[in-house]
Amino acid sequence: MCRENKEVETIKYKGIIFDLDGTLLDSIPVWSKVGEKFLESQGIAPPPQLKKALKKKSLRQAAEYFIETFRLDFAADEIITRINNIVEHHYKNTIPLKPYVREFLNYLRDKNVKMCIATASNKELVERALDRHGILSYFEFVLTCEEVGVGKDQPDIFIQAVQRLGLNIKDVLIFEDSIHCIKTAKNAGFKVVGVYEQSAGDRVKEMKILSDYFIYSFQEIKNMDLFV
Repeated sequence: MCRENKEVETIKYKGIIFDLDGTLLDSIPVWSKVGEKFLESQGIAPPPQLKKALKKKSLRQAAEYFIETFRLDFAADEIITRINNIVEHHYKNTIPLKPYVREFLNYLRDKNVKMCIATASNKELVERALDRHGILSYFEFVLTCEEVGVGKDQPDIFIQAVQRLGLNIKDVLIFEDSIHCIKTAKNAGFKVVGVYEQSAGDRVKEMKILSDYFIYSFQEIKNMDLFV
């Protein structure tokens, strides 16, 4: 585990804001193909740079990108619905938790640490997946970029989440697997745990530098005395 800022080791945190995809759920393999599948369903050959273009976008931003770039005669809401339909089966049936997530959540619950989800994914699908794994009740709420109105390129979702938890920024850790989300959270004053995701393995060094902590597995942070 990487701890770039030694000062944060003395802090006892009261709450956690979890990202979902790539952090708690091993769902990145599903999302890495959904843009291509959507375009192919419209008879459009996906361009080579598609994954890079979509990487920092919320669902609505991605829908607007499709409309503008490929001149689609759809409303953004219709594209969002179609994308959610593509991933729905996987959220309901196949996407697993990442290793040691359940054990870590049990550890946090025993310590009465408040937990919530802040995600760019569809709320209904998120709740279905969490319920399937028997962990939905661990979280105070699920907050989505769609509800907030902006993606994670803006800090609004993190700020609203900490307010709804009834805590201060200094009392909360954010767990994220995405570099651009880590940057957003850090710029807003949050402490962040960078979570290893295989698809971003070539950017581990950068994540370690940006994050206050970095973990390859939830088994690592469970063994640290960070929580009240």
